[in-house]
Amino acid sequence: MRMPPALLLQGALLGGLTLFLVFMTSWMALPFHMQGLRGFKDEAAVARVLRDNAPVHGVYMMPGMRADGSPTVAHGLPKVFASVYPPGCSEANMPRYLTLEFLTDVVAAGLLTALLLMAGPLTFRQRVAFSALTGALLALVASAPNWNWWRFTGDYLWPGVIDDLVATTLCGAVIAWLIGRWERRASA
Repeated sequence: MRMPPALLLQGALLGGLTLFLVFMTSWMALPFHMQGLRGFKDEAAVARVLRDNAPVHGVYMMPGMRADGSPTVAHGLPKVFASVYPPGCSEANMPRYLTLEFLTDVVAAGLLTALLLMAGPLTFRQRVAFSALTGALLALVASAPNWNWWRFTGDYLWPGVIDDLVATTLCGAVIAWLIGRWERRASA
């Protein structure tokens, strides 16, 4: 099937809005994302250690790795994987974060629109199923390495996996409806 620019743009915008609304609702209205995030027993003590030992914005891990691939600390100590923002480095900027989230959702929906158009003639249900499978693939590729290599817990990972599946499926339903509408108009 050819890819009309107007249809790609509509799929990107309406599908992107769908993704954005699903993710926003999941994080703001449902409780399960926060269940996988934990605080430290003594945040002030941890903050002092991080300030003294992680002076620049970045992703840190312990044990770290030497050039030869061996760990920098002895086994038996806690393993840590954290994104650290030192004070003043990146203060919360919700309008910026929401704008970037929306833009990445629009790009993702545009890619899903292109995939659905390249898949050839499909029914509405087949397009939605294709989208759900795409969401499952994305969730697996994005989450499994974090579980395997960094030992992220299931109560942290599963909400994101469910979000990816639900959001991609609903986004695909919107795009499938748009494609079906375009096909009906083109054949009339």
